Formats: sequence, structure tokens, C-alpha cells
Amino acid sequence: MYIRPLLTYAAEAWGPCISLSNWNLIDSVQTSCIRTSAGLMNFVSNQNVRDSARLKTLREVVTDNPKRIFDRNTFSNHNHIIELGRDEAELTIKTTPKIRPFDWSHT
Repeated sequence: MYIRPLLTYAAEAWGPCISLSNWNLIDSVQTSCIRTSAGLMNFVSNQNVRDSARLKTLREVVTDNPKRIFDRNTFSNHNHIIELGRDEAELTIKTTPKIRPFDWSHT
């Protein structure tokens, strides 16, 4: 789908700052594009449209990317990569790296 890169450009930066209603508006653009390309009518639910196209919501895509990157960095061979996104208190304790998900709970 060619609209997704446009809708998610730099979303890791602005994603935590927008409200749920704005996420819904962005997802509606994706759903409209799917409906148009598949020739679906308006009475088909948005969830069924996304499921038939095997696509996640844009919010799911945007929130999964930083989690995956952070998890991958945790297992790096380089200490400066492992320390990205960690608190200073955690850096003083010499333990094995923990997998921590990105915090999107305040949105």
C-alpha cells in the first residue's frame, strides 16, 4: 500500500503526542484507500476491511516499530547501542539487559 509511508512518516516522533481521535482519523484514510482499491461498499465494517487486506491499524504499526528496534538494541554486541534509551540508574547496575517495551500508555 503506497499511502502508508506517507501517513507514518516520522510517526515515532509525533505518534505519542496525538490523541486517539486523531489516530482514528489517520486510520480512516488507510481504510478509505483499501475500500477504493478493493471496490468495497461503505456497509462493510472497518475491521473487516483491514482483516480482508491483512493489514494492521496504523497505530499498531507505529507503536510496534520502536518496540522492535528497542528489543533488537538490547541484544547488540556494542555497549553504546545497548545503553540507548536506558535510565542512568540502570546503567550503574551490571546485569543482563532487560527487554522493555516502548511506553505508549499516555496517549
